[in-house]
Amino acid sequence: MTIHRDFQYQFILPKKSQWEMSKWCEQQFGTRWEAIGNREGTWCVFWGGKGTPVHYRWYFKNEQDATIFLLRWA
Repeated sequence: MTIHRDFQYQFILPKKSQWEMSKWCEQQFGTRWEAIGNREGTWCVFWGGKGTPVHYRWYFKNEQDATIFLLRWA
């Protein structure tokens, strides 16, 4: 999957807390980026796909946001 080039920070994490993690990201960083919709978002998340079906891929534009996310959830 190709995400906009501005999302330089990517993490693959288990889906066990995906909804809670998404809600936390919205509170911390604002509404997530969407291909059709919010193009100004600085983070997004997608299902890991067939290769990693029990994981989600998290993407961040800002290094600081990515670091805060990892400290909280990894």
